[in-house]
Amino acid sequence: MARIVHHGQDMSIVSAHEGIVWPLFLAGLSGEETLLVSGAAHPDHQLRRWDVATGEVLWETRDGELYHGCFGLALSLGDGKQILAAATENGVQRRDASTGSPLPDMPDLTPGTIWSVDSCAMGDGRVMLIGAGNDHLVYRWDAITGTALGAPLSGHGSSVKCVKADRVPGRGLLIASAGDDGTVCLWDGDSGKSRSTFAVGGEVMDIDLFVPRAGIPVLTCADIDGVLYRWNAASGEPLGQPIETGDRVGSLTSVAVADEPRLLVSSESGVVRQWHATTGRLLDDSIHGISVAALARPDGSIILATGLVDGGIHIRTLS
Repeated sequence: MARIVHHGQDMSIVSAHEGIVWPLFLAGLSGEETLLVSGAAHPDHQLRRWDVATGEVLWETRDGELYHGCFGLALSLGDGKQILAAATENGVQRRDASTGSPLPDMPDLTPGTIWSVDSCAMGDGRVMLIGAGNDHLVYRWDAITGTALGAPLSGHGSSVKCVKADRVPGRGLLIASAGDDGTVCLWDGDSGKSRSTFAVGGEVMDIDLFVPRAGIPVLTCADIDGVLYRWNAASGEPLGQPIETGDRVGSLTSVAVADEPRLLVSSESGVVRQWHATTGRLLDDSIHGISVAALARPDGSIILATGLVDGGIHIRTLS
């Protein structure tokens, strides 16, 4: 059973899962409500939503519901609905984010293994889900109806492992995808047309697209050797030299702390390193976690959640 330990403003959820906490997802809902959802590898295979203030479980999936695994999560807000999408070996599973109740399966959402999923608002107001396909394709779906939005995007030479999407000033809705072929592709999210392709040193393990309120939008990827590559997402120009982390990367996320753009990188050794997203300067390496998620709140504070190898979750508030 999970046990809550408070450390001032910080909180630990001990035994949140039986296995390694992966993935870990934070998102802001209406008002100040926060969504924190965690998953775990074997033998757990469950999703749980947590109250970030108390550490209590709000809902969890039943045994067997995620027998295909869960590799990534995304949230869609549209038509008054809060939809949590999970990437699995059978495609994308959707749930009501408030209750955890499963939504109907749709044929378009089950093309086979989807390694990662993200979401973004389209120009016409609909919400798009984007999936990284094991079959070398990038998929787009209507988050509400679960139907395909155009043909899958082709351009990768092997399995697509990660996707991110956001609106970039001057470039519109961009989808970034990367995977085993060592390439990062940028697509026009509305039309599906290819925008740019970048080659990196090896298989890409994760990708992040960070669009701050002011400053440079940053596209970052981490390859299998723990090297970080960064680009100006608006111009496509590289940002500095690649960063040698010295560790295999677990997950990437970005957030602005006091208007400073930070790239947070978890690792297989259990260290979370924080880098200045544009300059590449190492800022901190004192936090532990194999997975990491961050969220900027309306009051300017930051919620930072890290998942641990022993099944625990640590929640911090940065200001």
